[in-house]
Amino acid sequence: MHELSIASEVLSAAGAALEKHGCRVARRLSLRVGELSGVNIESLRFCLETVSKGTALEGAEIELASAPCRVRCRACGAERERSARSAWPCPACKSRDMEIVGGRELLVTSMEAE
Repeated sequence: MHELSIASEVLSAAGAALEKHGCRVARRLSLRVGELSGVNIESLRFCLETVSKGTALEGAEIELASAPCRVRCRACGAERERSARSAWPCPACKSRDMEIVGGRELLVTSMEAE
């Protein structure tokens, strides 16, 4: 379960940010999880709630948003979302030379604290 180690690292970084800015507690922690990241969102939520016990992030609202896979055509530059079941050809020029430009990320997008 790599979500546990991810949760520990996120909480460590969030705790350091709280300390740096002189805050006592976090009220909300928001993350964006790419659908290609290999991270199970519900497992990550459980792990974040579990490892935050006894820390400044205990009880914080945890907001996890899924980031879809996005591809860009190398031939014409067109960008679009792509699901695992959709075909690769570019709808604009029919090229199959696509690059993944989104959906792999795991980002802390915001934190509200006091």
